[in-house]
Amino acid sequence: MNFFHNTIKAAGAENSSLSLFLLKNLRDNGVLLNFCDIWCNTGGIYVLLNSSALIKVLIHQTVLTDKEFQAKGAPYFHCTPCETIQDILYSEQKKNYAASITPQNAFTFKIAGRRAALSVHHNAPLNICPDCLSIIQKSKTEIQRDFENLSSSLYAPSENIGEEEYESLINFFKSTFNNRCSYCHESTETLFLVQNDEAEFSLICSQHQNF
Repeated sequence: MNFFHNTIKAAGAENSSLSLFLLKNLRDNGVLLNFCDIWCNTGGIYVLLNSSALIKVLIHQTVLTDKEFQAKGAPYFHCTPCETIQDILYSEQKKNYAASITPQNAFTFKIAGRRAALSVHHNAPLNICPDCLSIIQKSKTEIQRDFENLSSSLYAPSENIGEEEYESLINFFKSTFNNRCSYCHESTETLFLVQNDEAEFSLICSQHQNF
């Protein structure tokens, strides 16, 4: 899969083993949201790799109660920060959702009773969330035809990135790395966000702007 091999190149040398481990799990059965650093913009949902690159993912509910399944059926998959995702990211329910990278519509979820799993569904095709579909303004047919491009790409802001998106991005990195410069590791409120040719982000203080 070329899309995955191209992604691997973005893993930084210092943390490449950790990044590859995370990528492997994102590709296999997904990674629960309470074990991920998630950042969102209007274009998608991203997980922070250990190399400090952001990779685009899909999110779906991995555990449903029998009552939920009887009432609503199989879960949706999400590709944008729709209202459901924004609510989930700040709730205890995030432990029941996973981020994943997949080139095809194939997800794993289980239906749970009070004490044990009643059934596990592997490689199940899911419908896209209606709100996500409305946001990306594509038909279900277009989504299925171009499914691979819904995830796996690395985030690289455009030259004309809006102020709101930049503020969201730098605040995410400041929060994740406790306002510390990536070079001297000193904590400071005045930090700048830079990205190298391998899509890895760094926070730098004013003393290291020319590094």
